[in-house]
Amino acid sequence: FAVVNSSFGEGSGDMVLREVAKRLQSSIREADFLARIGSDQFAILHEEAEPIDGIFTHLQRIFSALNKPIKTTGKDWHGSANVGVALFPQDDVDGNQLLEQAHAALNGAKQIGPGNFQFFSEDTNQDLKKQLEMASDLRRALERKEFLLHYQPQIDSKSGEVVGMEALVRWQHPEHGMVPPLDFIPLAEETGIILPLGEWILRTACEQNKKWQEQNHSRFRISVNLSARQFMQPDLVARVIAILEETGLEPQYLELEITESMMMSNVENAIQVLRNLHAHGIAISLDDFGTGYSSLAHLKRFPLTALKIDRSFVSDLTNNPNDAVITSSIIALAQSLGLSVIAEGVETSEQSDFLRNKGCQKLQGYLYSRPVTAAKWDESPLSSAADAKSSL
Repeated sequence: FAVVNSSFGEGSGDMVLREVAKRLQSSIREADFLARIGSDQFAILHEEAEPIDGIFTHLQRIFSALNKPIKTTGKDWHGSANVGVALFPQDDVDGNQLLEQAHAALNGAKQIGPGNFQFFSEDTNQDLKKQLEMASDLRRALERKEFLLHYQPQIDSKSGEVVGMEALVRWQHPEHGMVPPLDFIPLAEETGIILPLGEWILRTACEQNKKWQEQNHSRFRISVNLSARQFMQPDLVARVIAILEETGLEPQYLELEITESMMMSNVENAIQVLRNLHAHGIAISLDDFGTGYSSLAHLKRFPLTALKIDRSFVSDLTNNPNDAVITSSIIALAQSLGLSVIAEGVETSEQSDFLRNKGCQKLQGYLYSRPVTAAKWDESPLSSAADAKSSL
């Protein structure tokens, strides 16, 4: 409930928890037992003569109770719940592991998405074990220096010059090899490991860009993705400035990427944070634009530098008229707001031509380069061409 406190003020999370407990209590029978077992988790012991039919009715009552908005500090908070179900004696002979199995099912429901439930199965149990092992490995990975950054260039659509670089984290697991970000970033967010990891990513990216500048490479902004937890840190701006001072990178050569959901979780606070970053000369881009829910009224209030068109629109824009219209509209919107546009996921010359003709300034994707290590980038033809132009 850190997001609730951040969005509606300190103490709001406790208020919401009390209301959730009240609603859960009203949705169960007197014979049932309700207990809070975690910061935002509850357990219900429910006895039913006909378990399956009764459980579905019970689940319906729970979701119905929790789907209604909760009033906090005069505003409506719309939350969601996930439920994991374990049955006795079907899932456990003696009942000792029933709660553990319900927790495994809950994790399975979370993976499906908000507002879902799942029954325990051996598959969910195995998934939980893997997740626990991954979380344990994650905690040690930073100390063991198993993380590394790959860099993907952003290309000027007209000149073909390198005008930016995005830093993307990778995990070189000692047993499982290269672990994709989608397999560990959500877990890092959930466990809080994303905070030290995010700071390491930011520092390493700034160090690398400063190193490129000292080696007389062309000067460009390095883009770094901020996590939701980082964005909620009260001292975020101070941390970013401290890293810039430590690495010696000038603020105008750093771009921070945020998502629509991060901005919209607490609009007024987001505006203040972004204004502070912008005042220091740091560029701000809105990542995956078009996939979230920010309104135009809010969008014009944020001190943004650029919009990034999500790859889901770019991938099929030459074949899908709807994607083409959406992409064209995003570019036109950005131009009307005085923002630059970056298209990610550009893989074909047809996509590149379409985006260039519509006025998209920066292109990023496999057409130009896959994400590579700094050492491999230094050896690439694009890097050599950029250095040649910068030395003229």
